[in-house]
Amino acid sequence: MNELSELRYSLESHPVDEEYLQALHRAMAKVATESWRLRANEAWCYVEPPSHCRRLQGWKLHVSTTLPEAAQTLERAAMVLLAEQAAFKFARSTSLVEELNSPRCPRGNSGKFITVYPDDDDHFRLLAEALHRATEGMVGPAILSDRPYRPGGVVHYRYGGFRANDVLNSDGSYSPMLVAPDGTWIKDDREAWFSPPEWAPRPFEDMPEPRPADRRGGPVKLADRYVVRKAIRHSNRGGVYRAEDTATDATVVIKQARPHVGVDPSGETAQDRLRYEARMLEQFEPHGFTPRKLALFAQSDHIFLVQEEIQGQPLRHWVEERSRQRDGGLLTADEVLDVARQLAAAVATIHGANLVLRDLSPGNVIIEDNGRVRLIDVEFFAGPGDMVPRVYTPGYGAPEVVRTASWGPASSYPADLYSLGATLLYLASCMEPYLHADEAPGRTVGDRIATILAVALPQSEAARQLAPLIGGLLTEQPGKRWTIDRVVDFLDDPGQAVPDVRVPEPAGRASEDVVRLLVDDGTAYIVEAMRPDQPHLWPPMEALGVTNDPCNVQAGAGGVVAYLARAAGTPAASDLRPGLAVASRWLAARLRDDTRVLPGLYFGRSGAAWALHSAGTALDNPDLVAQAARYAKLAPVRWPNPDMTHGTAGLGMAQLYFWSATQDPDFRQRAKAAADGLADAVVTGPDGVRWMVPESFDSALAGLTHFGYAHGVAGMCHFLLVAAHALNDDRYLELARAGGDLLASVVEWEGPAALWPSGDAAKREAGIDPGITWWCSGSAGVGAFLLRLWRSTGDARYEELLRGAAVALRRDKWFLTPVACHGLASSGELLLDMAAAFDDDTYREWAEEIAACIHARNAYHRGRMVVPGESGRDITIGFNVGLAGVLAFLHRLRNGGERLWMLDGLLPDQTPERRK
Repeated sequence: MNELSELRYSLESHPVDEEYLQALHRAMAKVATESWRLRANEAWCYVEPPSHCRRLQGWKLHVSTTLPEAAQTLERAAMVLLAEQAAFKFARSTSLVEELNSPRCPRGNSGKFITVYPDDDDHFRLLAEALHRATEGMVGPAILSDRPYRPGGVVHYRYGGFRANDVLNSDGSYSPMLVAPDGTWIKDDREAWFSPPEWAPRPFEDMPEPRPADRRGGPVKLADRYVVRKAIRHSNRGGVYRAEDTATDATVVIKQARPHVGVDPSGETAQDRLRYEARMLEQFEPHGFTPRKLALFAQSDHIFLVQEEIQGQPLRHWVEERSRQRDGGLLTADEVLDVARQLAAAVATIHGANLVLRDLSPGNVIIEDNGRVRLIDVEFFAGPGDMVPRVYTPGYGAPEVVRTASWGPASSYPADLYSLGATLLYLASCMEPYLHADEAPGRTVGDRIATILAVALPQSEAARQLAPLIGGLLTEQPGKRWTIDRVVDFLDDPGQAVPDVRVPEPAGRASEDVVRLLVDDGTAYIVEAMRPDQPHLWPPMEALGVTNDPCNVQAGAGGVVAYLARAAGTPAASDLRPGLAVASRWLAARLRDDTRVLPGLYFGRSGAAWALHSAGTALDNPDLVAQAARYAKLAPVRWPNPDMTHGTAGLGMAQLYFWSATQDPDFRQRAKAAADGLADAVVTGPDGVRWMVPESFDSALAGLTHFGYAHGVAGMCHFLLVAAHALNDDRYLELARAGGDLLASVVEWEGPAALWPSGDAAKREAGIDPGITWWCSGSAGVGAFLLRLWRSTGDARYEELLRGAAVALRRDKWFLTPVACHGLASSGELLLDMAAAFDDDTYREWAEEIAACIHARNAYHRGRMVVPGESGRDITIGFNVGLAGVLAFLHRLRNGGERLWMLDGLLPDQTPERRK
């Protein structure tokens, strides 16, 4: 076996692209590399000298590149690094290089093709200069988190961690940390600007001071004419800005393209595509459905496109605002038809110019204040068959586009017609047509789309009229889709009979069989997907550089174990006990690993202890029960954050649970201490009682004041309400009543629908705190507290609020994903609460409508019907952001029982109906 074969063999489990492997081999052949270690994971190939011991943190180097120059950049850099005995890693595949340089890459991570780990600062300086000389003349994007070593070069540097040093932070997630000279932890942020810690030693005497945060993002004047006033959005490609044209006093929109970003296999860059977009705007300006191009110029190697600002709303915002004006939460047929006709006319015009749109979706459509439809982001227009990068919006891309390679011939006209059909389905149903990858044989795209359409048909006249058109466009086979001419003709006479298209039967409420299938398949899927030999029992959620706590309720195993314990208690589900036992043993072992025990019910460990106790009870396992009780006493009863999910209120709920289950007086004392802590921390302002997370607390929630259940008044007062009755203390009841009064005073009525703003002070000052329906901050969570306050006090003032909340939940069901935190599951839970409390089957029927919307999202994985998580596109398991919370609602809809985490058994029922 030769050296290159040995190299391939050593990387067999995670092979490196052949081009990069050859480049590394050539460098190794020129430099003595005996006993160097090579290893790879899903993303990186690591190259380490003998006996290398990587430092914890320090100044490190990054080298950027473009896709065409990546192999040559690697070879040149590797010769330096091998010769100087420097450990490094590089992106092991061209697809990852493309991703790192793409406009979609997170700006703090972008461009980092090679990462170098110097032994010390002298080694760092030597390597920086040597790498610069070796790569001089090469090109690559600027790495936004770093400082360039030399202007125009591809070598950059920043201060950061060298090894995984993830620490459980105060918000219940693991995030990368640095160790300050005094031994304290600070977050290792990958910002989109150079931001080393103040205490980091200066690697170069002439290194300029980083700009303070309050001096970044000030007014910028472009082309000596356009003053940037606001960033609309940032991306790796560059920003999109709202600016003032000082020559005309008009407000304009400016798009930016950075050099060497988004290089495709043809060598075209994001800057080339911005120039192309300018040409498209010029070509279609006479038709009036695109923005007018005002200027195109270069400044400091960046390209800027200036276009008119369209006075209107993105289509999604327009749809949501209009639908909220309707009790049923859907647009009128006239509103939908007006937009549909304009979209069809625009598509016909573009196709008439022998071009395809390639990415038609609600995100690329603006509705002007006068109702005119405008298309934005026209840089993706292309001729059919042109060699282009693949683009599509999930849910709106035609199947043949989704399945194609990332680079290849542009799709033809039928792909645009699929996207048009998906957009019309969204208009008619207000449901995003996300279709998560389906493993079920025999189910076509048309079959799955029909499930979404069927849910809307009972309540949507627009869906009834456009059903044949939607069915004719959203078919698997491009050749069978309607032509644009047929679309235009149909829209001239909508609702006409179309015998060659099957319209689904209306299915506005989930049947018992559908609920049973979702519960049985979803529960089995959870058990089968367990990975008890891994650090996370189910794949973790990762966002913004942090990973969720593997034990918590929000996204970890705690909430899933709680659901399985509940489901295992159902006679028909006794076969869950072995799976529950595996999950419980894993949770019990993992809880012992961390020395830091956070108090919150959802993001802390209180919910995990509660879940473990429930599982031990269900399994008749006294050891698990005892361990859970011991663990529940470890969390602090006083904590800077007073809320339900992260702090004191959540801990208090768990202590009351354990006291009711064990009668251990320690739990009563701890619950009382938590309640007293909340009572002491209350702030009475002009609008009522409030709690605040202290500004000084090391938390992303510092300074927060909220009305909602997760972080605000509703959740904290729910705990105080339960504590008042469990501990027989009227002080807590008075605070709970005061919280109810506050929530009654800030409710926002939209017709018969009751919504609540988050209450966030910063949002209120900015005028961007509309009423919402989420569990964490809106009607679903506020309603959960108010219903229990009404039941335990009999105060009739809350009944109207509850009925209004139910209307809001039913109205907004079309827009939400299935999950509990920001989605449908918690809406369904409150409706079941109300059906029982009011003895009114109407609310159960509305809960069945919620279940139908959940079912419409289904996909088959591993032979099981499941639904996606928080993103709407990925299957996740956690309670508040994934499948377990959805199943908790559906299981209760099917089998009845109390709602998890509520402690309803500790509350009296003083409602008039129960007192009779």
